Amino acid sequence: MIYSSYYQEDELIHTPLMGWSSWAAFGCKSCLTFHYDECLSQIGIETIANLLVNEGFRDAGYQYIILDDCWQDTVRDTAQRLQPDKNRFPNGMWLVADYVHSKDLKLGIFTDLGISSGQQFPGSKGFFELDAYTFANWEIDYIKVSAASADKNNIETDSLLELISIVNINFVTLKNTCDTWRFYGDINNNWSTILGIMDFYAENQMQLRSIAKDGKWNDADILAIGFDGITNDQVKAQIAVWCIIQSSLIFSADIRKLTPEQKDILKNKEIIAVHQNNSKERGFKLFNHGCMDVWIRAILPTSADGYFSYAIAFVNRNDFGEPIAYHIDLRDLGLHYSNGYEVTDLFAPENSSSKTKLMFPYTKLYVHVNQSGVAFFKAKINIRSDTNLLSLTFSNHEIIRYNY
Repeated sequence: MIYSSYYQEDELIHTPLMGWSSWAAFGCKSCLTFHYDECLSQIGIETIANLLVNEGFRDAGYQYIILDDCWQDTVRDTAQRLQPDKNRFPNGMWLVADYVHSKDLKLGIFTDLGISSGQQFPGSKGFFELDAYTFANWEIDYIKVSAASADKNNIETDSLLELISIVNINFVTLKNTCDTWRFYGDINNNWSTILGIMDFYAENQMQLRSIAKDGKWNDADILAIGFDGITNDQVKAQIAVWCIIQSSLIFSADIRKLTPEQKDILKNKEIIAVHQNNSKERGFKLFNHGCMDVWIRAILPTSADGYFSYAIAFVNRNDFGEPIAYHIDLRDLGLHYSNGYEVTDLFAPENSSSKTKLMFPYTKLYVHVNQSGVAFFKAKINIRSDTNLLSLTFSNHEIIRYNY
């Protein structure tokens, strides 16, 4: 499945997108059956906008509200323009955008390259220029373009994805055409689909790292937080890897149904800072050892002589059994800065005594990672002239233990 996205303004693409999508919470539920604040509608979107602001998601970085499939009427208007479903959006789409913008948020919208969308609403085939004009007139900030219903072997030469097929992805064309992209299967209510996406990005990381730069971003699909069958540990692992590959962070659950712990996971300031850290270096899977996958990305700050800081994720692939114990020297992860690193456990509570420790290339890092969970760290170069952190000094062979 191919999805691509386009921004209206260049300044919006310097860091990967964060936001909320309507699909998991609202889908195509009929507003005649559900309350209007529980379906894809003007009231529903205004409700989500208020929640994003009032519960701190906007200030945490989640700026976009993206209307997925089913916002459309079943037919175009007399001028052949797309139009919103009049029952769902009785006052038109411009008023929805105006309300979203009044909350200092941005609005995204869905269309399909084919004649019709996956839910059998009008697609954009044959109307690309007209639809682009329509979206601009509505003051839409972001367009999600699906190829789910397009003929992959007969995409028009003037279309937005003219050389991309589901079988043979032309990565150069992808970079030149899109701001963000997704071309793997959908997230579902099971850990195996998350693993499948991680494995796809690992298998194609050479090509993806070469194009995911200069304001171009991966989109590995929505965060599965709030999904039945997905644990909070699994969501943490997903978020950690999405931060490493700098995928968009878009959640889609009904905010009203999230637990306080789930909201805290999404709004974790240190993890969002890693995600938005624009070192211009893209992360990758470093290696696999048994059931442990190790992912890494070089981040800022750097030392005067060019050594990077790093984000490191240890992912336990097993969704059964006991936590996995694992240890490794920092140097074996490629961390060689002799003055050491301030290593922070990004999911540890703020008041944890072991949240941040000073470590050196020869220091062993011990982790215990829950089933289908993650240990996620930021290793910031120690730029102090001494080797003290929080009044603690460690030898090169000090063992730092993190338990999950």
